[in-house]
Amino acid sequence: MNDYSSADLMAAILDVRDATAFNLTNLETRLTAKIDGVNDSLGARIDGLSARVDGVENSVERLRYDMNRRFDRVDDHFDRLEGRVAALEPHDHSPSS
Repeated sequence: MNDYSSADLMAAILDVRDATAFNLTNLETRLTAKIDGVNDSLGARIDGLSARVDGVENSVERLRYDMNRRFDRVDDHFDRLEGRVAALEPHDHSPSS
């Protein structure tokens, strides 16, 4: 028949099992490394996007501040104009005789 003993067959089976386990472990290691790389890449992209959003929020806040200052200046200007117009109007509003 064949020249292999049952011990030789058992050793060969164990070798195949160990090789399969090693390949699965190696595959798992490679997959884990790829997944970590994708996670790192996504994290970097999210951080970049977050920084851009922060920049836009800061710009909007600066615009709001500038607009409020300008509206305050317009209000002051109208208040001064109201004072000037009031000074020019006659006080009693009665027709002159």
